[in-house]
Amino acid sequence: MKNVFITGSNRGLGLELVKQYLAKGRLVIATCRDRSKAPDLEKLRNQFKSKLKVNSKWLLLLQNQLNHSLF
Repeated sequence: MKNVFITGSNRGLGLELVKQYLAKGRLVIATCRDRSKAPDLEKLRNQFKSKLKVNSKWLLLLQNQLNHSLF
């Protein structure tokens, strides 16, 4: 089974990619900045519990690391 990692998955193209890959039976790791602003993604997570993992904290950690590395 192939895994898919999608950023910006709370709306638009990112959300559509999540739907398309879930329909193909893939394991999807979906990320967004704020899960409270991602009601459609949360609905999908409830529907595809074993195939969809949602995470918002990784992006903050990466952003923090990049900010410290650049200055």
